[in-house]
Amino acid sequence: MARLPVPILHRIFPVAGRRVVVIDPGTRAHKLLAVESHWGRLRILLRQTIEVDDGDPETPLSLREQLAAAMPEIESERLALVLPQHRTISTVLEVPHETEDAGRFIESEVRKVSGLSEEALFHAHAPLEPFARLHNPCSVTLCKREDVDAFVDRLVPAAEDDAEATDREGLAEIVTTGQAMFAAILAGANPPPHAVVVDLGANHTVVGILLNGQGVHATSFDGGTSRFTDAMAAEHSHDWSAAETLRRSKDVLAPPTGSPACVQAVAKWYADLQRAVVEWMDDYPELRIPWQSLPVYLCGGGASQPGLFDHLNRLGSLRFQPWPKCPGVDPDLAMDQYWVAYGAARAALGRARSTVSLLPPELKSLARRHRRWEWLQAANIALLMLIAAALGLATWQQSKLLERKELLIAKTRAALLSADTVVHLAQRLDAGYAALRPVFQRQQHSLDTIAALAAIRQIRTNDDFWLALFADAASYATAPILPPPTNAVIESAPPPSTNAFPPRREFIAELCIPQQGDAARRILSQVVSDLKQKPIFERADALPPERKRAVVDPRVVITNRLFAIAMEVASGRTNGVIDALLQPNRALPPKRPGPAPRPRDGASPGATEP
Repeated sequence: MARLPVPILHRIFPVAGRRVVVIDPGTRAHKLLAVESHWGRLRILLRQTIEVDDGDPETPLSLREQLAAAMPEIESERLALVLPQHRTISTVLEVPHETEDAGRFIESEVRKVSGLSEEALFHAHAPLEPFARLHNPCSVTLCKREDVDAFVDRLVPAAEDDAEATDREGLAEIVTTGQAMFAAILAGANPPPHAVVVDLGANHTVVGILLNGQGVHATSFDGGTSRFTDAMAAEHSHDWSAAETLRRSKDVLAPPTGSPACVQAVAKWYADLQRAVVEWMDDYPELRIPWQSLPVYLCGGGASQPGLFDHLNRLGSLRFQPWPKCPGVDPDLAMDQYWVAYGAARAALGRARSTVSLLPPELKSLARRHRRWEWLQAANIALLMLIAAALGLATWQQSKLLERKELLIAKTRAALLSADTVVHLAQRLDAGYAALRPVFQRQQHSLDTIAALAAIRQIRTNDDFWLALFADAASYATAPILPPPTNAVIESAPPPSTNAFPPRREFIAELCIPQQGDAARRILSQVVSDLKQKPIFERADALPPERKRAVVDPRVVITNRLFAIAMEVASGRTNGVIDALLQPNRALPPKRPGPAPRPRDGASPGATEP
């Protein structure tokens, strides 16, 4: 008992694969062959032969029971039937080109040939390529309608409701033995262009002519392996079963131990085969193909008889060869009995071209609707898969976008953390600069004081005056006032400044000029002009009287001959680093070179101011 589990892919996606069970009925045995098409590749699932007992009449019920016992799933599988060739007539008709309806023309012609009425006649046709004298040939197969109905009723398993329409819905194809042989021989890797194909059965032999890669003729004649066995049984008075077993297991054709009766039966069969080939070749002399050059490919139950090929090749000019292997078929499989069924399976699965199908028109229409439904279902599944792929792609893109956003958020958080760290470090740096800032301020003040004093010392004139006092503005404003001379008015001193280092750096110089009147004013003006020329000072002018203080010892100066000059240091004399240190919360600019030193007046070349 064989079981054929259906793959899940075939259930949900019928276009991906189909399977068909072929029933090739014979006189003494029925051949079952299950073939599956998976994405266009054929695979043989099951081979089984059901022996038929001659003593038990073949009633429809008993045959269906045998088929169901051999394959329980046969009722649910699509079936292909091989109609024996001897029950049909195959011919080739020339259809005139001017014929508008080829089907009506062929129907009228086959009625003339068969002599049957339209209700009793069943026929099918398929176009052929031109050959010989035929320019528009058509292969036609005709038979009695009642023969086809009886054949189908005998082989198709009954449905539960016993409805005829329901019984035949599982039929996928009905072809003759000759058409099945043509489909099988053309399935080879290198099919022969011209050949004779022969199916050697028990009581009948089917002969087919292959011309230009298409089957152009199929016929049958009585005679087969049963005749060989009958001759052996009559010769030796053996039991028929014993003679059949001997013929299948031993070479009974090789001399001197062979069976002369069997040899004579084989020779008669050879003569019938040769006559069938020669008669057809004589009908088309314009082919100019010698019948002796045609290779003969033998299949069927008789092809496995030991020594048969060697004996047939010794009988005459025909060259007998085993059936060629087909791609996708395991070469180790014994397929001699199943090549006809394999060809029918290819025709049912749509893998054979120009095959004459005997499937009734209503079942052909049903098969087309079923096929359209499968393609519609496949289109729906493909659309669902496309939508699922689009959704998957969109989800993947969104996940990537989300990952990118999360990465940017992480980078932003890291940047904020880095900014907080920079601010914290800047605050710590400012705190460190705040501790050093007074030191740099005093250093800068000292440098300005030395530079201002050096600038005053460079003043050279021919007039008599001397420097009585030099001080910065803050010290000058906070210096103690000396006691005034007798009868002098006591001036109140301004309060001391709270700023140790005012933002505007200014120096005060007091000169004692002995001259009086215009001479003193001229000397003072000359000194002020010279001080203005010094780059260290931005402004130099006489000190206003309200800011003048009596801090110089009267013993070193001449009374009423003391003049005060205010000198403001020019801005931008320090480098950028010191400016950044003196001014908090500013970024450090790049270091810039300071002003070039000026030579001192009257000094030798190369000497610079301190």
